[in-house]
Amino acid sequence: MKLKAIFAVFMFMAAANVFAGVPALEGCEVVSVKTGKDSAKDIARLHGKEIEFQSSYVAEYKCGGEQAVIWASFSKTKDEAEELFKQMDDKMPSSKVFRNLMRMKTDGLDVAYVTGMGMDNYYFLDGKGNYWLAATGKDTVLLLKKLTKTLR
Repeated sequence: MKLKAIFAVFMFMAAANVFAGVPALEGCEVVSVKTGKDSAKDIARLHGKEIEFQSSYVAEYKCGGEQAVIWASFSKTKDEAEELFKQMDDKMPSSKVFRNLMRMKTDGLDVAYVTGMGMDNYYFLDGKGNYWLAATGKDTVLLLKKLTKTLR
């Protein structure tokens, strides 16, 4: 009986920690995470080509009745991350999918905002990481702030 109890506690702890590598967004539940080749393939599809980075993840969240997705890639160096950001950012003004480009500061980070795909989209650079947050709902800026707060 004692062994069953220990196993049950272990399984509960393992299940609770499945998505430990992605940011916890207050009020949101992580519903899926892709890493490795799966996330790299999703990120390449979004860029329309394969891009080079060291690691990545794609995390889907349920936030009440709304949803959010974070695509994140991490480069070997800050310079490489900056170059990836510049490539993406330079394409935005001519994008047929993403519109209404605006710039803002959040938690000391320079953030770009665009609308598209039925979502509010925010993308930014933090050190060696490139982040893209796509979210639905009335207060998507609050989700952005929850994300940037976890990175500080």
